[in-house]
Amino acid sequence: MEHSKNLSVNSPLSYHIYNNDDGWFLNVKGESQIGPVDSFSEIDKYAKVLLTLEKELESIV
Repeated sequence: MEHSKNLSVNSPLSYHIYNNDDGWFLNVKGESQIGPVDSFSEIDKYAKVLLTLEKELESIV
């Protein structure tokens, strides 16, 4: 069974979390893919880290 979750935030970084028979994946900006990982919570943490890093980089620039 395939599940997906689209998240929108006030950020130019777009991503899509989904799973298939191989595990959970994080697709960033439709280009980069992270995964497979074993759980949604783990891939969700990756997404949150990416958003935090992007926010910090924006504050530096």
